[in-house]
Amino acid sequence: MASRTTSNPAPGVVQTALGAGGNWGAINTAIGNALNQFGSDARYVDAQIAYNRDKLDSLESGLGALIDADLTKESARLQALQIRQQLGTQSLSIANQAPQSLLSLFRGG
Repeated sequence: MASRTTSNPAPGVVQTALGAGGNWGAINTAIGNALNQFGSDARYVDAQIAYNRDKLDSLESGLGALIDADLTKESARLQALQIRQQLGTQSLSIANQAPQSLLSLFRGG
């Protein structure tokens, strides 16, 4: 968010106008300038609020997408580990059967 600095000459103009005998034209101009500055500042603040709301919405939707992606990634990892476990169990079963087959050859002969 950009910082915004403004200089408001209105109070000085009003003081000068009052010191010069109440020049109402200068006072009206100063008040008009102050109101214009206030309107400009109010628009700036409104724009910053809208910008921050948009950023929050973007961050929340991005965070939701990251969580969904993490869940999908972890689900795939879990499936891969389960398949590895099944293959390991089958390998052990096959490895345990091989010595029995060799022993039966020696017993038979």
